[in-house]
Amino acid sequence: MTKTTPNTLEARVLLGWMRRDDAVRFLREECCFPSPLTETEAEALWRWKVQAVEALPPWQGREVQPAPLTAAEQSAVRQFRKLNRNATEEYDFLKLDARDLVIHQLQVVTEVPDSVRDGVAGEEWLKTALLNVKSSSPVKWRVESEQVIFELPHGEFYLSGPSPSDVRLQLLQNPACARVVNLGRRVLLINGYHRTWARLLHDPVTPVVFVSTKSLPATATGTDGEPLSILRAARPPLFRDFLDNSLSLTVPMRRKQGYEMRVKVELVSIYASDSAAAAQS
Repeated sequence: MTKTTPNTLEARVLLGWMRRDDAVRFLREECCFPSPLTETEAEALWRWKVQAVEALPPWQGREVQPAPLTAAEQSAVRQFRKLNRNATEEYDFLKLDARDLVIHQLQVVTEVPDSVRDGVAGEEWLKTALLNVKSSSPVKWRVESEQVIFELPHGEFYLSGPSPSDVRLQLLQNPACARVVNLGRRVLLINGYHRTWARLLHDPVTPVVFVSTKSLPATATGTDGEPLSILRAARPPLFRDFLDNSLSLTVPMRRKQGYEMRVKVELVSIYASDSAAAAQS
């Protein structure tokens, strides 16, 4: 077991699917080892896991075949629809083996408090993952040096807009329910990673219900609007890989107090060119 301190949390990371620079930065900046890693040592760990990933056979996935819902799960679905009757996004529900979900978040906190452990056992999962979720969190903000700084309690926020029909730029929070998106023969876990990990520790084989949406999160989308290349790879990262010691690495990850989203604001004068001025005269 990795030794942690009051300022760290035990986590598992899948270095083999990271880019070299991202892996080195994660190990040296987001982790706190008893002896700080040199760049060479961090790169060696990354190469070790890359070799393990490269040795894996291709994984084509399979057609999504969700398990049938129980009476309790059907009741939870009805409650969810009632609670979210004003939602603008289409959604459905899939009961899946969480181990086969493709992932875009390559680290997960493995320390599970008793409250979370109890909250994912049996049918309690339906409350923790779907119904009793916090849909909004208080946000403070301030202005410093031509930038607006939003103080966020967690990282599930994003900027939305502007759009052709609405010029507003809005700070929005992702839904807190455990969500997936169907990519065809692969299903991507959007959020709910810690809850899913806790559930697998309790029961690694029984399928559980996720909310299924049609929208990819920005963190899983490339600049071309398509899913990230690792999600389309011959062998994408799967949630089950966190359970495999040959693929995952247990690390002492720095405990986060919160996040800041910094939006730079700059007003720039745009001058008419000589040719434009002549054309108007």
